[in-house]
Amino acid sequence: MRTVTVADLRAIAGGPAPLASKLVGPINTHAASQGITTPLRMAHFLAHMAEETDGFRALVENLNYTSAARIRQVWPLRFRTDAAAKPYVRKPEALAEKVYGRRLGNTAPGDGWRYRGGGAYMLTGRDNYRRFGAAAGIDLEARPELVREPDTAVEVAARYFAARMAAAADRDDLEGTTRALNGGLTNLAARRAYLARAKDVLGVSSPAGPSPAKEAVRASDADIRRLQTMLRDLGYTEVGMLDGKWGSRTRGALLAFKADNGLPASTDLDEATWAALARAAPREVSPERAEARTAPSAAAKAAQAAQLIGGAAAATGAADAALEPAGGLVGALGWLAGAGEAARTVSDALMPVRDLIRAVAGNWPLALALAGVGLFLLGRHIFRDELVSFRRGEWT
Repeated sequence: MRTVTVADLRAIAGGPAPLASKLVGPINTHAASQGITTPLRMAHFLAHMAEETDGFRALVENLNYTSAARIRQVWPLRFRTDAAAKPYVRKPEALAEKVYGRRLGNTAPGDGWRYRGGGAYMLTGRDNYRRFGAAAGIDLEARPELVREPDTAVEVAARYFAARMAAAADRDDLEGTTRALNGGLTNLAARRAYLARAKDVLGVSSPAGPSPAKEAVRASDADIRRLQTMLRDLGYTEVGMLDGKWGSRTRGALLAFKADNGLPASTDLDEATWAALARAAPREVSPERAEARTAPSAAAKAAQAAQLIGGAAAATGAADAALEPAGGLVGALGWLAGAGEAARTVSDALMPVRDLIRAVAGNWPLALALAGVGLFLLGRHIFRDELVSFRRGEWT
């Protein structure tokens, strides 16, 4: 791995990179000490550094936002409306307390601001300042301002990368390294652009393809059940049943967790995996998915079609039945609607339809109306289940 130069950093930044001359020495020193010694690792290391520091411009997080819209864009789950974000416009300390207070080990008043993003990777939160400061032999918890000095900033970033991101970088997995750093896919497009420039500058060629995940599962049913429970609680609900049996769904959930947390792509249940499961934060679902109005599944589409057909059948039958004495129809439809609302399974939903159709077998318009209502309620029941599952991230 050749030495990185100031010109390299400016080329990756696509601009002047004001801090390049102060960062380049520490980058070469600490990257080597932390095993960031291949062009691919260095490309990922520098791409994320460029994004976090705004093109090698700043080593402290700027929370002085000038609009509610921008605050909502950065923290969509914490600020659902402009009204919620407006009180924090141009109030960086208050915003820091809102978004970081009582999280990440921040417990005392003012911790959100004191331990806001700092350094080459915008280290955030008292816990991270303590942990990565200790690894570097620096008491960042007592003196958080030190992480804004170039040498310390890069050393902490290099240690973070080696501990949490290197495995994903070796797979050339940009989403994996991004999740390991930010917990989500924050500013992924910008990171992709920086990575493309870094690869070009460092002469990295694209690998032929990802290596298949190593399959090595040696665990008891109790351990697998424990794994399934932990994955489910962290939001990896695709794990399926908590039955203590190893299968494709458990395997997929475990590999997804490892990719999200920068662990090697294997099914090993080693100490590192259990430790990562114990300390991981729940997986976040994108705000677009959390607020989705429909679910892109065949079952959801069929359920919507059932509602349309059922509604049309109910309307047609009701119109024809209006020529008959109406009291029985109104009472039957009311009872059916109530039963449908209380239904918990497909069988429950169909039972009142079946019984009522028997009762009105001689009145075809009424039977059609009741069947239509039953089909509509069944479709609504299935659609709601599919939508809730999609919003929770239970399938893709």
